[in-house]
Amino acid sequence: MEKAAGTDAARHAAFLAASTAYRRDLRAFFEPRILAQALDPVPVCAGCPARLDFDAYDAVPAFAPAPALAAARHQAGLSLAALVAMALALAALAHRRLRRWPA
Repeated sequence: MEKAAGTDAARHAAFLAASTAYRRDLRAFFEPRILAQALDPVPVCAGCPARLDFDAYDAVPAFAPAPALAAARHQAGLSLAALVAMALALAALAHRRLRRWPA
């Protein structure tokens, strides 16, 4: 059930690894900018006390979890097999019923 829902231990471990990598990417993105501003504080505008200026919102790394493709393919295969089996069973029942149908 956990594997079908996508909440099994392997997926959780993959999510934790992806989130650790994302934290590392965020730190690598922001840390040099913050340190550079701390070493050489430049006011954002004349007369305002703010020192941190940030306008590179599109450059911030986005979180992209690594999907567990093998597990997803396995689950899709099982689902497809179940659907095909049910369709064949219904077709066999319909065929048997229609053979005995009065002509």
